[in-house]
Amino acid sequence: MEKARVGINGFGRIARTIYRINKQLQMFDIVAINEINPDINNVACLLQYDSTYGRLDEKVTTDGNDMIVGNKKVRIYQHENIKDVPWDDHEIDFIIDASGLRAHLERMESSPSKVKNTFVTNSPSDFDNFKTIVFGVNENDTTIKDSRIISTSICDTIAMSPIIVALSERNEIESGFLTTLPPMVKLSKPFGCNIGFLVTSR
Repeated sequence: MEKARVGINGFGRIARTIYRINKQLQMFDIVAINEINPDINNVACLLQYDSTYGRLDEKVTTDGNDMIVGNKKVRIYQHENIKDVPWDDHEIDFIIDASGLRAHLERMESSPSKVKNTFVTNSPSDFDNFKTIVFGVNENDTTIKDSRIISTSICDTIAMSPIIVALSERNEIESGFLTTLPPMVKLSKPFGCNIGFLVTSR
């Protein structure tokens, strides 16, 4: 079976981790990356060396607009607008949008691109035909062909949902609350950090 051809929009921490995981599992072919970092050598260096995951097991080099990992080439683009990336030139099947910017989803909705599905790493709330997947909760409840946009939800949900599922399998949750504290950024509303559940045995 031929592997899906994948494009990545935004090559930060999330996308580089996805690249490393796929390099081990070989689930699909990553053929194009759009990253606004203008220095392709820096993009390659960040993939090669990681303070958490260590050094990549193959040499990462560059050749013009291509990043080369081992013997595989990946075309690197540096467009601020996801619609400006020539995804169709690479016969992309899916886009992994790891930018975290909702605007890219809105732009792809009106894009003439032939790309059928867009995977996202945030949680859109009012797009047509999208499915939210949280691993450990409902990853077996959908198929790719059923949804144009598949959301992997937000970090808070990913962290808490499997715990809630595990608790609810053996106990009854009567009530609960979760308030999170994001990094220090300019926010219009203050955030707190509290977690609590009232659990009773069944």
